[in-house]
Order: sequence, then C-alpha cells, then structure tokens
Amino acid sequence: MLRVLLILLNSEDTSRIYYLPQERVSAVKENFRREWDLPSLIQTRYYSTLPIPMGSLTRILYLTGGVGPADYGYSVRGGTFWENRVIINGIPLPDPIFHLIIMAPIEQEAVNYMTLYRSTLPIRYQGNSSILKIETDRKKGYIKAGFPSASLQIPFDNAYFYAYGEWIPFQEFSSASIMMGIDNADAIAYIRRFSIFTTPTDTTYENIELIQGQTGVSLRPLNWINASLSLHHTLIWDDRDSERADGNLLTSGISMDRGGWGCSAQGMIKRGELSDMDSEFSRSGYTAGCYVGRESGIRLDVMNGEWKISARLFRKFFIGDKTALKLYMGNSHQILYIHPLILEPVILRRATGVYTVVAGLERLIQKGYVDLNLYAKYYHPYTAPITDSMSRKYVVGIDFTVSSEGVQMSGFIQTGNIPGTARWSLNFAQLDRQGKGGVILGMRDGILSTDGTRSRSVGFAGISRAIRIKRAVLLMGFVFYTYLPFGKGDVQYISSSDFSMPVIWVKMLF
Repeated sequence: MLRVLLILLNSEDTSRIYYLPQERVSAVKENFRREWDLPSLIQTRYYSTLPIPMGSLTRILYLTGGVGPADYGYSVRGGTFWENRVIINGIPLPDPIFHLIIMAPIEQEAVNYMTLYRSTLPIRYQGNSSILKIETDRKKGYIKAGFPSASLQIPFDNAYFYAYGEWIPFQEFSSASIMMGIDNADAIAYIRRFSIFTTPTDTTYENIELIQGQTGVSLRPLNWINASLSLHHTLIWDDRDSERADGNLLTSGISMDRGGWGCSAQGMIKRGELSDMDSEFSRSGYTAGCYVGRESGIRLDVMNGEWKISARLFRKFFIGDKTALKLYMGNSHQILYIHPLILEPVILRRATGVYTVVAGLERLIQKGYVDLNLYAKYYHPYTAPITDSMSRKYVVGIDFTVSSEGVQMSGFIQTGNIPGTARWSLNFAQLDRQGKGGVILGMRDGILSTDGTRSRSVGFAGISRAIRIKRAVLLMGFVFYTYLPFGKGDVQYISSSDFSMPVIWVKMLF
C-alpha cells in the first residue's frame, strides 16, 4: 500500500476593502450597492458562539449557499476541494485544508473577516472554484482553551503573534500552527500528523503515517505590490518496514494591482525522494500573466508553456432600492492539484480549465437579505494528475442564502459528475447577536467517489450556551452527527464520518 502512495506522491489587493459600519443592517445596505455578491463578505464574529467544533472556518462556510462538503475540506458550486485557493493575510497557501477538521491553520476567533468568491473570481485571480481571502484581527488579544484545541493571540504596537494547537486522540490527529506579523509583513507556519489508514497484513497491521508542514511569508512594500514565498513539506512512512517518502513544494509569487490593471507571476518546484525505490523525482511549473479590469476584464496568461486567455463579466442590474439581478460569465485555469488520498500538492503539466455562468437575484429584507442563484460549470479540459489525462465534466445547480434577524438558512441542489462532492445540502443557524449561544441544524447528501458509489446522507444538530463574566467567556455545547435513513452507499470519508462531540472552551480577553 505504501508503494501505491509513493507512486502517487511522485507523479492582493486592498483597494476594495470596505470598512463596514457596526450595525449589520447598515453594512448589508452598503454592501448591496457596492458589491456584486452579498454573501461574499463573511463576518465571523456573528458565528462566534455557535456550536461549531474548534471554531471551524469550514463549518462557517457551509452556512453559505452553494458551499458544501467535499471528500476533504469543502466544495463550492460543484467543484472539488483541490480547486479552492486560500489566502491568509496576503500569503497564498497551496494546501486548502491544513487541518482535517477546521480546514485552515487558524480558527474563527482570530479572523476579522473573510471574502469568499463562489466560482465568480475577479479578473485578478486564477482558479476554478473559489478564492477564500482571510484577514485576521491583528489588534485583538485573547487566550482560549477547550476541547480539543487551544489558541492565543498577543498584539503589540505594530505587530502580533498567534498560536494554535489541537489534539484528537481517537482520530490519531494533532496539529499546531503559529502566525506573526509586523507592519506590512506576515508569516505563517504549521505542522500536522495523522494516520492515513491502518490495513491488516496477515496477522499484523500496516500503519501509514503522514506528517505535513508548511511555512509562508508575505511582503507588501507598497499597497499595490504583494510578494510571497511558501514551502510545503510532506513525509510519509510505514511503521512496519520504515519505508518512507519525502516531498517538497516550493512556491514563490508576486502580484501587482493598480486598480484597473495588474500582473502576477508564480513559480513552483516539486522535489522528493522515495526510499524503497532509492530514487528522486522533480517537477516544476509556472504561471504568469497580465490583466485589465477590476472584476470584469480580460487577462492573458502563460502556464507551463501554454497560452491561456480568460475573460470575466460581472453585471448587477438594480430593479428597485431593495432588489437586484446579477449575471456572471467567465473562465479560468489552474495547474496545482491536491491528491485526495495523501493530501499532497501535484503540479499538472496541462492546466485544467472551467467555464462558469451564474445568474442570481438579491433582495434586502427585514434586517437581512435573500440571495438566489442558478449556476453552471463546464470543465474543458478537466485534467487529472499523475497521467495528466484530459476529460470534460459539468455541474448545474441552484443555491440560496436567507439571513434575517439572527436566523440564517442556506442550501443547494445540483447535478453533475464531479467526484468528491454532494448533490444537495440544507442548513439552518440561529445566531444570537447578544453572544449567548446558538443553534445549528442541517443535512446533506453523501459524497460521490471516483468509482461512482456514494456515501450515505448525514444529518447534524448542535446547541450551545455562552456565559460571560466580565472579560471571561465560557461556552458549552454539543454537536451530534448521524447517518440519515435515506441515501445509499457505505463509502467513508473524513467529512462524512464526523463525530459527535462536546464543544467547550473558555476565553479570556486582554
């Protein structure tokens, strides 16, 4: 089994940040006029006391229409997890699911706000399904401890330090991360360890262990220039015979955006060593291009020697003070793939491409909004790793988000043949604006596997209660997951075998 894994292994812009008012109703109205998509801006403080294990950013994203579970991480409008891109404080990170449970190397407590582009990427970005931009609150000081994680942040005059750790003994999983910054520079590092699986071999058991780590830095010498460097490392070994594989992915990039035009370039080098084959391997790749436009526009890129043209069109038509129609049409490309079995970045020889159309309706309602969208995605080519085989795939669906007076509902239903995704999802959350606790309910379809089978549907329910004593907060709650009586299949994925667990933590502000 290890030999199979070894073979698999071988094979910003700040000008549009709007500082929203304190009152959410005012923020929604302002965003309604300024932004193409109301649910794109996610204020994590509204979810701070929901019963979400470990402050999971993934679970918060699930409460937005069109976002659902994947075989790892999350799926946006039918795309698989490897099509998502994460940018934290200007640092682009190649691995979109740092932690198997919470997806990112930080939990929601440290986040100021997130911007999620749901398959509607502005012209300055390349990617297939989503771009998640995370900006942390560098001035917030706190310490937070509970089960099964702990974190702290220490602010300074013009700098900050953040640390996070988690340990899940019955999942054989542990991870730790740190983040720091000063002025216009940020850095991040993380490490995680877990067992991929344990398989019986005669009378013994073969345990495949995985360690992954990453470091990354971002420098912004000017407000329209961002330079970044990142190193991703993977180590796989077999406890029984000590066979091992090492892989390293080094990425460097620079982007320049002057509001109406810009350029970006990224280089990637993948190197590794296979102990049982006594061999080394390497692969490199690059993307470089320039564009004209803000959201709508056109760009020309060269990716591993191939010229790619992308065009995006954003339009919002107001049919009243509280109602607007939306239209997006565009295409984009991507050359970095994350293999779902070993969570290892792979550089594709050929870029995979997607064509997307989204038509939607937005309407302001009492202290909230309604967002409804029809979407279609056509992949040509849909490039798979290792052999870089090419095929065509499609997804068609509808999603919605309704947010009003502390109640938020969302969901989607779609058809298509993209492995690693679900066909439908429905979520409900009762957000307590006074920070006293909350309720979440939901259910979703099973995950489609590459062989065409599908896991069973899953339902969940959670409740929490927060108690505040001066500058201390105690949150207690519970989340219960269960398989639903409908939905066929018994395929097990990490996201479909979520465990029921208590949610408990204590937070001190300073």
